[in-house]
Amino acid sequence: MFDFTSSFWVDWLVLSVLFIVSLYVLSSYSSVRRFRRDVQLSFSALDALFKQRDQEVPKLVIAVQKYQLNEQALFTKLAKARLLVSEAMKDPEHVGDLGNAESHFQSALKKLLALAEEKVESDALDTVEPLIKQIRKLESEVVACCTRFNRHAQIYNSSLEKFPSALLAKLFGWKGFGTFKLDGHQIDDYELDSLFQKYKNGAGHV
Repeated sequence: MFDFTSSFWVDWLVLSVLFIVSLYVLSSYSSVRRFRRDVQLSFSALDALFKQRDQEVPKLVIAVQKYQLNEQALFTKLAKARLLVSEAMKDPEHVGDLGNAESHFQSALKKLLALAEEKVESDALDTVEPLIKQIRKLESEVVACCTRFNRHAQIYNSSLEKFPSALLAKLFGWKGFGTFKLDGHQIDDYELDSLFQKYKNGAGHV
C-alpha cells in the first residue's frame, strides 16, 4: 500500500532544500551586485578627482612655462600621461592598465610642482601657490581613493571565486577588476611612448 505520509515528507524535504538553495543563490547574487556597485562608486569618485585635477594642472603648466621655457619634454610627458589616464578611465574593468599611465603622470607632476615652487617669481606667488596647494590636496585624495577602490575590487574579485558567485559571474558576464599599483615604480619614457602609440593607433585601452 502506498504511504502518503512518507511521500509528503519527501516532497516537503525536496521543496525545503530547493527553497534554501534558492535563498542562498539570491543572497550571493545580492552580495556580488553590492560589491560590484561599491567598486563602480569608487571608480566614479576617482574619475571625478581626475577631472578636477585636469582642470588645475594646465593652469600650473601655463604659469611655469612663463619662467621655464626649456622644459618642453616634461610638458609633453605630462600631456601624454594625462591623455592615457583619461583613456584608461573609460572602463573600470581595465583599471589595472591605468597604473602605468598614472605613475608617469605623478612622476611628471612632482617635477612640475617642484619647478613651480622653485622658478615662479614672487609677484606671481599669490596666483600659483593656491594652485599648488589645490593640486597637492587632489593628489592626496587620489591616493586615498585608489586605496579605497583597490579594497572594494579585492572584495569583489574574491567573491567571484566562491560558489555560486562564480556561476553567476559566468551567467551575467561579470569580470574581475584590476587594481592600482602606484608603489613609486617609475617606467621609462620609452614605455610611455609605446603606450601612447598603442592608444593612438587604435589598439584599444592602454
